[in-house]
Amino acid sequence: MKKSVFTAFATAAVVVGGLMFLQTQARAAHEEHHHAEAAPAADAAMAAPVPSKPQLVYSCTPDSFKLTQDGDNYTLTTTLETPTPNYSYNVIDAEDKNGRIKATLQLLAPEGMQLTVIDKIDIMHTFEHEATLHALSIKVEKNFNWGPEAVNCTHQ
Repeated sequence: MKKSVFTAFATAAVVVGGLMFLQTQARAAHEEHHHAEAAPAADAAMAAPVPSKPQLVYSCTPDSFKLTQDGDNYTLTTTLETPTPNYSYNVIDAEDKNGRIKATLQLLAPEGMQLTVIDKIDIMHTFEHEATLHALSIKVEKNFNWGPEAVNCTHQ
């Protein structure tokens, strides 16, 4: 009886192995056929690259501001002096017309008593703009009397 159980298991294993072999052969033939049809389309897609947005170089006034482009993202960076430490900032995107963005940069004074010592604040803000950005105009709002009142950046 033990021999017949072993023989039954061995026979079942051979049958399953044969079915898996047949299924693998059929699958390989199907995939080969499928890839043969898809290959020309894939080659055509690789031959015609998707047009990318041109990388533009921007110049800003004052020149302490820098505007850089990465695809649809335009990042404005600078370092500004403030009359006390712990200033923060907020950027308000006001208007976006014909590839021109108008925004406001608010320099926000800290609350409470602060040392009266010149400090610096790093500004880094990213604007998203799907079309080509031709110009960025920023009004600077602050409660002290030095530094830029406005920033203008255009591509060269």
